[in-house]
Amino acid sequence: MIMKKYIFLIAVGLMVFTTIFSQNKKTMEYIDNWKKVDEFERKSLPKSAAAEVNNILLKAISDSNHPQAIKAVIHLAKYELNIDYENDTYIFHKLNQMIDSSNNSVEKSVMHSMLGEMYIQYYQRSSWEISKKTDLGDFVPDDMKEWTRNIFYNKVVEHMNASVEDVKNLEGVDVGKYDAVVSLGKSSRSYFPTMYDFLSQRRIDILKKLSSDMDLSRVLSRKKISVEDLFASTDSYIDIEFNAGPREYNIWVLEAYRDYLSSLVNRGMKESALLVELQKLDYLQILPTYYEKYSEKFLRGMLQKWYDSPLGVEIVDKLTTLLNQKVSRAHSDENSQYTKEIYDILKQYIDRYPKYERIGLLENKLNNLVSSRFTLSGSGTFPIEGDKKFSISYRNLTSLKLKLYSVESSVAVLENNYNRQRLLKDKSTFIKDIDLSFPASEEYLFNNYDFEISIDKPGVYMLLNSDEGGLSKTEESKLVFSVSDLSLFSRAVDNNEYEFFVVDRVSGKHIPGASVDIYKLPNNWLNSHLVLQETIITNDIGLARYKKDIPNYDVYYSARLKDDSGSTLNR
Repeated sequence: MIMKKYIFLIAVGLMVFTTIFSQNKKTMEYIDNWKKVDEFERKSLPKSAAAEVNNILLKAISDSNHPQAIKAVIHLAKYELNIDYENDTYIFHKLNQMIDSSNNSVEKSVMHSMLGEMYIQYYQRSSWEISKKTDLGDFVPDDMKEWTRNIFYNKVVEHMNASVEDVKNLEGVDVGKYDAVVSLGKSSRSYFPTMYDFLSQRRIDILKKLSSDMDLSRVLSRKKISVEDLFASTDSYIDIEFNAGPREYNIWVLEAYRDYLSSLVNRGMKESALLVELQKLDYLQILPTYYEKYSEKFLRGMLQKWYDSPLGVEIVDKLTTLLNQKVSRAHSDENSQYTKEIYDILKQYIDRYPKYERIGLLENKLNNLVSSRFTLSGSGTFPIEGDKKFSISYRNLTSLKLKLYSVESSVAVLENNYNRQRLLKDKSTFIKDIDLSFPASEEYLFNNYDFEISIDKPGVYMLLNSDEGGLSKTEESKLVFSVSDLSLFSRAVDNNEYEFFVVDRVSGKHIPGASVDIYKLPNNWLNSHLVLQETIITNDIGLARYKKDIPNYDVYYSARLKDDSGSTLNR
């Protein structure tokens, strides 16, 4: 949604604070260092640039130069490289001192936000070692390397909450004046124009990274909060008293949403509140059972309220995603009903708001919904004299040309299954074209069409769709089947000893004198082919016994009798 452009500022948008705070003489001392960083960036050497920025960070902390420290941490985040916390844990101590000594409310808020993120990054990088430590309860050792998970998490909560504590002041700081930084998010600037918006978004985003050992639904029940209330409208949601306690980390996320929505409502920013509500709805997928139960009602209510607004596009994007999930689980009639609703609502909002900046979300969904598709299906093996019936499930097609091929052997089929580079077309002979015509139907619905192919010769065959270049290079739409009267069964009778039983597929009678071919794979599918190891013959009652002496499990077998070699290859 639009919000994502704003959240993007988490990685690079914090550079705005460089502009806010760096207009002083002290920055001149760092010019040469930053020139080196620029040079490394021009040469596409991010690791070297990050190393130089890390030097700047250490110098800035030593100098208590708040703007340069902020700028350095931001640049390290931009390179997506970790600060060397293991050797520089005192960074945390120094940043805490800088927060305490700062008289600038916005600067303090920014540093709280940064410090909270640095704590969770440190924990995530060292979580394996930290998880081995015994929980220390409320005791916090002076040495950060002795901290347990709950201490890191509590520090994150502490600093992220502190980052938005000065609500009124932060609400008065306009991000829009820093066009050079926020030019990528002009739409976001109109919906989320203040530093409070920015820091609230960061608070929510960072708190989401704290995993909780407590079941959210049980915690809510203990607080006498109905899960359904989480899916309520903003006016009702902001009245919920969460009273998040120690280690109730998922409750802190819900409280952060409440605080932010309250601010938006108090400022009369209804459109911004809508976008945050949709973000909150995404988060509530952590309660899958309740999400499935309440989210559709929530979205339909929102859509009714915002029916005449372009922002309805954002709601439709969420609602159609939800309905599409129901399509995959629905019965045939319900499937058609949901699909039609998705189609109608997408068309409606595309036609109504064709110039909305994110209308492409719905256009892509509509294109996927009506794109021409088909799937072939049929029995894996047909008897020689029986009907060869197939079915095709298709959408938005009036005709289709298929090509029928005779495949060299079932060995070629298996090798193709395990190694797609070995195309069946290289082991196939073209037989004929098969032209199919379909009755007209709705462009968004799948329909079924049945057809038969006349084949009376045993063997392995392939149906493949035709395109302008002939065979599909990927062969994704192929259907491989066999024509054979042979059925082959096997069982283990002793250690490395097996019995094979060959019968007539139609009558069930045993077949004496049938050949059972045993294949092995010498190496792997990428650099070797199946090799015929041995052929054994069934006795008078259709049985053949085989003692395996191949030192691996890559053994395959199939049956044949005279001209009938259509039996599939089994493992």
